[in-house]
Amino acid sequence: KKYMLLNYTLTRQTYQIFMDYGPEWEKAWKKHVKNWKPPKKGKNKNHPASSTYQSVKEMNQNPQSPIRLSNLRDDMSLPGQTMTVCYYYEDHPHDRFIPSHVKNWKKMHDDQILSHFARPNQFTYAGTRDWGAFFPCNIVANDGDDGTYTVRIFPDKTSDPLPWERAGAPCFLTNVPRVNIQFFNKPYQSRMHWDGAFRHHIGIRDEIFPEQWKNLKKTSLRKDAHETALKGKFRVGDRVSVDYKERGDYYDAVVTKVTVVGKHDVVYDVLYDDTSRERDVLWENVRKPNNETTVYVNLDYIYS
Repeated sequence: KKYMLLNYTLTRQTYQIFMDYGPEWEKAWKKHVKNWKPPKKGKNKNHPASSTYQSVKEMNQNPQSPIRLSNLRDDMSLPGQTMTVCYYYEDHPHDRFIPSHVKNWKKMHDDQILSHFARPNQFTYAGTRDWGAFFPCNIVANDGDDGTYTVRIFPDKTSDPLPWERAGAPCFLTNVPRVNIQFFNKPYQSRMHWDGAFRHHIGIRDEIFPEQWKNLKKTSLRKDAHETALKGKFRVGDRVSVDYKERGDYYDAVVTKVTVVGKHDVVYDVLYDDTSRERDVLWENVRKPNNETTVYVNLDYIYS
């Protein structure tokens, strides 16, 4: 797949940017708003019904949001759409907190585990990440009436392994304040991934691109068929609107192959914007699209 990245440069001071997604997006959005109904429990067992859903933003803004406790031996977060993350900073070499007998730590009693592997938290999240960061964590105990917790910190796969991670030892922190604990959506568990969520490509008007950028792909047509195929027709790489399976509904697509049939007829292979394909589409079922170009944005790296 090929993707496009657009950088916007402001030429004057402004506080708002208006993005025109194009007429097709606007039409699709109005249709979605008109026909939308609150979803029932989705196919994914972790998707709650809309009546019981609470966003992580709401959960983080409410200091009374319930904290669920995990078993300190659990290596996975609790079931559900959300996970907890804890503010953590490796302030000094952790080696002295790593006993030599770490392989069988899960067989130890709870108090022994905390005695060997826990250390007191020394930092409070103050709205900046200059030093620390939020790591995946499980909340394993309520420390008392002071509103602090004991948590287990899990490795952050995006950074270099820490000493306790390399040793295969767990990392526990005590006296962690509530402000150091936040809720995050698990990958693919936010409302944008629910069944029936609104999805539609964003259009960019063709005139925004220089002419020399367009239609650079060469066709594989025979020279003696060029004039016939291109006279009022399309080439490989052109964006078109296609009558899907001759049902009277036109959808945007890209021409992937052009075949000359006889001396005058042309059929097309096309790739629709939803990634489905259709072969040998008759020329009379293909027409010029609206005056816009579709660009897809790949977000997979966020969840990898």
